[in-house]
Amino acid sequence: MGAVEYYTYDDYCLWEGNWELISGVPLAMAPAPMINHQIIPKIIMI
Repeated sequence: MGAVEYYTYDDYCLWEGNWELISGVPLAMAPAPMINHQIIPKIIMI
């Protein structure tokens, strides 16, 4: 297996897009659901 690269907060500050840094490992964040995604289950439950 290859070596795992760890990043610092300084590295994180240079990145574009939605990322989070957990224990030096970068993780791409998914966009938040649209409002329609929240309304549909409400309609189904009624």
